[in-house]
Amino acid sequence: MGLQAEAQAAQIAEQSAAAAAERVKAEQAAASAAALERELNAASADLARARSKIAAGDYDPATTRVLHFVHNPESEAAAAAQRQQLDVLMAERDALQAALASRGQLQTRSSTPAAPPAQRARAGRLTWRWR
Repeated sequence: MGLQAEAQAAQIAEQSAAAAAERVKAEQAAASAAALERELNAASADLARARSKIAAGDYDPATTRVLHFVHNPESEAAAAAQRQQLDVLMAERDALQAALASRGQLQTRSSTPAAPPAQRARAGRLTWRWR
């Protein structure tokens, strides 16, 4: 029985050594997880500060480059809409001029330029004087 007791004692010693090694691994994993969590919190705080600076329009022109699109889709769409509106208005103008011309009410523009406002005011004796 002495031999059997020694074998059991050796087995218990191995189990306790394995348990101690597992405890050490678990403690290291917990410490690593805590360190990673602190790092994550710090990175989240940095990200929040950077977002607030960007939202406020704060940037360093020495280190920040702004890209301008040569063919900006938004401005091209706005220009196309403006051209389309201009085409619609010009077509409406032409239709109205044609309607007036057909009634004989269209006045053609004179070839002589209109007098400047100051001359028109003097001609109509509408002058302004400050007192």
